[in-house]
Amino acid sequence: MAISSVDAQEFYLKAGLGYGFAQTGQTMDGTGAVYSGSITNNNNGTETYSMKNASLGTGLKGVIGLGYMFNKYVGVELNAAIGIANKKYTFTDNNYITTDSVTGVLSYTNQATTTVFLMPSLIIQNGGDKWNIYARFGVALPVYAQSTQHQIFANYPGAGAVETDDYEWRQKYNFSLGFTGAAGVSYKLNDNLSLFAEINMISLSLYLKESDLKNIDVDGQSYPLSQLPASFPQKVTYSKKVTVDPNDQSQEPTFAVPYSNVGFTVGVKLALAHHNSSKHHDTLRERSARFN
Repeated sequence: MAISSVDAQEFYLKAGLGYGFAQTGQTMDGTGAVYSGSITNNNNGTETYSMKNASLGTGLKGVIGLGYMFNKYVGVELNAAIGIANKKYTFTDNNYITTDSVTGVLSYTNQATTTVFLMPSLIIQNGGDKWNIYARFGVALPVYAQSTQHQIFANYPGAGAVETDDYEWRQKYNFSLGFTGAAGVSYKLNDNLSLFAEINMISLSLYLKESDLKNIDVDGQSYPLSQLPASFPQKVTYSKKVTVDPNDQSQEPTFAVPYSNVGFTVGVKLALAHHNSSKHHDTLRERSARFN
């Protein structure tokens, strides 16, 4: 009797759509500003806070990837998670008083622009013919990550001419290494096409590197940045080692911005190539029989 062992090797493409939710998100940034929620200044001098966790890596995302199975149980994947519609977080400070003693409402909005994370991972599965239960784990590499912050102040009637000022800042980040993992199931429709559904997570925080003033709107009209006084910084750099000068606001200590998320993804896998390597081991009796 011949003993035969078969190892299936396969390249495949995958594409999916999913949504990420804030995972152990922060409530405040490094300056003490709330990411999501509100503050109300009461008449008795106290403040009432209402805060929620936030992570800029949340929202609708697309996933594309390339995988290779060494055998039916173990393989590797390189996935790209692309933020399609990231969640916007809004903080409102009611009864805010400026340094000029003008009272109004100050609002901050924070939202990541299109994000791209590369995720090389090891994948293991049970090797079923139709249904496969799998898990993968690896690292998350932020190839592209920026965010936009709007600082909006609207003064109350009676505190001077009613005006709404909107300062738009674009924020950039230093490179950081994160981690990713997932657990899911796939169902083979035929030899080439499978469906998959998984629960996944990314653990990642990015340190702020730079903020650039992109635009100012005053009552809906663009205000020329060239008319700002020289003392108003249009670019702020952030570092872990910095000497802060109260007369120079262009340099500040950096802080971590949350991008961690946990979510789900559903999609399809397309097999590109199959290769079966077979090894035959003949018994001594079978080999000798060929010569009789």
